[in-house]
Amino acid sequence: MHKQVARLAAAAIFVVAGLWAHKTQGQGPDFDYGVDRAEYDGCGFGAKDGTPDLTYEFDTPGDFSPWTVDSGTVTVEADGHLHLKSPGDLLNYNGVNLYRSQVLHPGTFSNTVACERTVTWTIDSEDLVTGTSFASLLTCEGNAVAVGSANYNADDGGLIGIPAGLRTFVTQGPGTIVGNDSFDESDVTAQVITRQSWGAGDTDVKSEISLNGGVSWRTYTTSLFVGGCTTANDFIYADPAEDSGPEPTPTCEPPPTPAPRDREVCYKGSGSFPMSSIMAVADAIGFTADYDIVKVVRLCVPANIMGAPNDPTMATVIVKARARSHAPNPSPITVQTFLGPVTVDPKKPVELSFPAQLP
Repeated sequence: MHKQVARLAAAAIFVVAGLWAHKTQGQGPDFDYGVDRAEYDGCGFGAKDGTPDLTYEFDTPGDFSPWTVDSGTVTVEADGHLHLKSPGDLLNYNGVNLYRSQVLHPGTFSNTVACERTVTWTIDSEDLVTGTSFASLLTCEGNAVAVGSANYNADDGGLIGIPAGLRTFVTQGPGTIVGNDSFDESDVTAQVITRQSWGAGDTDVKSEISLNGGVSWRTYTTSLFVGGCTTANDFIYADPAEDSGPEPTPTCEPPPTPAPRDREVCYKGSGSFPMSSIMAVADAIGFTADYDIVKVVRLCVPANIMGAPNDPTMATVIVKARARSHAPNPSPITVQTFLGPVTVDPKKPVELSFPAQLP
């Protein structure tokens, strides 16, 4: 049950543009992160004056209304907590399997009024094992800001963009880590609190996290209300990584590197992967972006063109991809081909290609 100090404004119906696309539900790690309460000071429910105008206590088992489950598994239990727990929905970010359970607040929050949103977590040492990740998240059209805690191993951290070990973090945009600081288990001496706030008319959001019940804070400032966006959607999530442990000792020699695939015939086709993905890509002509992988659109297979041999075992899969950010188009570039030079004027990126092994 939640306690409301000021009457709720009418809930808006909207399409969520989160940090990562939803994926299929998988087994993944066992996890259970408890949220004690969520509070709103100002935010359209009253004046921002240091006293919450709206509080969700999560004190009635089975009832987390008006929040809705956006992914994974969410419960409210007899301990008076909202639980973000396994099984989560499997998602893949930059090659790392994450398992997300997430709730969505029913309303939107405008930067035309001052707002402070606070989420209080009950976290113990079992929640801080390798793979940990939990956060509060605000999204505003294509932009997003999350603040929370993670504990990735070196491999996963390198792919995601955050150092290994226990870290507080804040993300900006589609998953870019813009601030992180290390901590030890001994630093968590009370409830963990994540807090995000802004003043009326601000474009920036102040994101904070406390490891000691609000005695001290780690503070990060990032832009959210930009590009004409004026209203934010509100999420709470946990998405621990699938910790694969140490690499197994190889029992045989790795296969030889295949020959370059320089001549192919491409077939128009269709297909989809078992789970959708988001990939960070930096190309050789200067465009860097996170891409949503949409679907397979072509299969290119080796071909003997003008008498030139090719590796008959390797192919290329072409997928439709959508860049989550857009930089100015690269300048025209002249490339050399076996038919002669050609000047290409690149427009927006639309496809990615991957090597594939033929049967």
